[in-house]
Amino acid sequence: MTPQEYMRRLEAALGAMSTEERHEALAYYGEFLQEASEEERQNLGTPEALAARLLQENGVQTAPTASPLQTQYHFHKALWIFAIVVTFPIWFSLGIAFFSVALTVCISLLAILLGLGASALAFLAAGVILLLAWGDAGQIFLGIGGSLVCVGLLLLLWRPIWKLCGWIAKGTLWLCKAIWHLVL
Repeated sequence: MTPQEYMRRLEAALGAMSTEERHEALAYYGEFLQEASEEERQNLGTPEALAARLLQENGVQTAPTASPLQTQYHFHKALWIFAIVVTFPIWFSLGIAFFSVALTVCISLLAILLGLGASALAFLAAGVILLLAWGDAGQIFLGIGGSLVCVGLLLLLWRPIWKLCGWIAKGTLWLCKAIWHLVL
């Protein structure tokens, strides 16, 4: 950066300082830049950093300014919030549908387990009732057989179904947290 450009940026950054103090500082640093080596110029830092130091030394209060990175971050955050508000009817409906489907799958799988347990009891009860009503011993074996098949299926399926429901719940919670952290 040329000394003229440095001085122009320094003058703009010293706008909060009184005119007399500003002219003194500009005269001093203008003369310094003309006589200084490249290394000495580098040690001064940016014109804005030098201006902030001079303003602080002279007791001039300035409003804190946001860095370009902070400004860009706030702009992107505002853009995200705007997009979320504008698209609320779409993503909210899809979110409710997703959670409804996940809940329905879990309830259906658990209902299968409950149905197998109830069927086992029903087969056993039907065999006993038919034995008592008609006196045929074969009926009790049919009821016990059906009951054992249902209990076997129940024992075979309860663990995978329970794990699958847990995964669905964990995945749903993870998705909610991911969306929440994306927004905030």
